[in-house]
Amino acid sequence: MAFELETGNLSLIRTELTKGFYPAFIFSLGCAVGDMVYALWIGGTIMLGPLTFQAFRDTFACKKLESWSSD
Repeated sequence: MAFELETGNLSLIRTELTKGFYPAFIFSLGCAVGDMVYALWIGGTIMLGPLTFQAFRDTFACKKLESWSSD
């Protein structure tokens, strides 16, 4: 199992060593919320991209309208 030492992890370790457990815990919660928001943003973009393409395609496509009258 690998432990990635990125900016957030290094800051978390530094906060734990200098300020204690509680500030490091709050910091890690902030990192988790930020990661969740980022994941939702990317996931939403991936889901809405094809829908946007389909909406533009349907907007410019010529369709024959059906009549509601009983003629």
